[in-house]
Amino acid sequence: EWLAGPALLYIKKKNASVATVFTTHATVLGRTLTGNGRQLFENLQQIDVDREVYNYNVQAKHQTEKASAINATIFTTVSEITSIEAEKLLGRKADVLLFNGLDLDKFPTFEETSIRHGKSKQLIKNFLEYYFFPYYEFDLDETLFYFITGRYEFHNKGIDVLIESLGRLNERLKKDEEKKTVVTFFWIPLDIKGIKTPLLENKTYYGDIETFVEGHMDTLQDNLIYTTVRKRLPTIEDLFNKNFLYELKKKIIGFGKKGEPPLVTHDLYDEGNDAIMSTFRRLGLLNRKEDRVKVIFYPAYLTGTEGLLDLTYLDAVVGCHLGIFPSYYEPWGYTPLETAALGVPAVTTDLAGFGRFIQQKNNSKGIYVIKRYKKTNEDVVDELSKLLYSYTKMSRENRIKMKMEAKKTASVADWKNLIEHYIEAHNLAIETVFSTHQPIMQKTN
Repeated sequence: EWLAGPALLYIKKKNASVATVFTTHATVLGRTLTGNGRQLFENLQQIDVDREVYNYNVQAKHQTEKASAINATIFTTVSEITSIEAEKLLGRKADVLLFNGLDLDKFPTFEETSIRHGKSKQLIKNFLEYYFFPYYEFDLDETLFYFITGRYEFHNKGIDVLIESLGRLNERLKKDEEKKTVVTFFWIPLDIKGIKTPLLENKTYYGDIETFVEGHMDTLQDNLIYTTVRKRLPTIEDLFNKNFLYELKKKIIGFGKKGEPPLVTHDLYDEGNDAIMSTFRRLGLLNRKEDRVKVIFYPAYLTGTEGLLDLTYLDAVVGCHLGIFPSYYEPWGYTPLETAALGVPAVTTDLAGFGRFIQQKNNSKGIYVIKRYKKTNEDVVDELSKLLYSYTKMSRENRIKMKMEAKKTASVADWKNLIEHYIEAHNLAIETVFSTHQPIMQKTN
């Protein structure tokens, strides 16, 4: 990255016999333009680079980056899409593409993730029970869990087109009178005040009910066995005494609430002007009983001890059915790769480095790559909403097949395979500087 540039330029100035490889993951100007809502790839060749870097006051960073790219022995990027960007903005096309990978040996096997999926899914269900059920209930066994995660870059990460697509999915599922419900989590950290008080109250009531029921499980078991050995099916009176039912009725009344479930789990400092919240409201994603698509903005890091889900990020992902990452600007994109490596199907785009990488492998089963390159937002929303509708309608058996395919597809980005490109870049740099054709580095097993 540009921060490493001064060392490279010092070596160049001293004319030292040192081979250098400079890698940019995202260009300074490219990230700046897209982060400010500007289009990049649609009119890349028309961008006046020198003017724009001064307009956004990033000229020093850009010039350091550009000088480093031009003066490096070998210039590399992490993806084809970033090489296209760098050729225009930095004046040099990548000599070698250094794709990002994962050490897949450190990820659980498909059998292990299947066990973790069941445990994590149950904890997510418990969370949804106290999030929604004080207001109304729906069948959690007919509910799919989708998610997006990453930095709060509303346009760059495709949060805008995802919400638009969910709005269309909601209307279509309501029109179909679909029994399935889709709950989509927005795990996107933000500066927050704390957990919403009504949600904490719901959780407290839920915990009280849980403790009360657990405290009577032995009695319930004894009554069930006693009734069974008497060779008849139990009635409520056989299982529960009047005092238990009276206390349970009070807890049912205390758990109920009027109104609608919240859209966000925490109090935000500027909730009224928040882009995610505003778009939820504009598109009618209000968590009403009749809505088949529910949304939960969860702006806290998933640490396993944050006080609500209490799941680590990886366990939360494993508990879901689909990860959705419709990025506009994503030089690589680890999140869909990590999601697939955990046995969860994922959505990415052809503007994400990983998405283009998978496309070129002609094997993207379990990982959906939607078209964003030189496409309008309307085109993207249309394709994504149709994909989500199709996935929501998919049978459980086919979803399981997609989970297996996703994990298999992720294996192509194992460091065991991708390290070869780094060795290639380093050897090429050495050969260029020292005019030798004997490779200094070799791949190790």
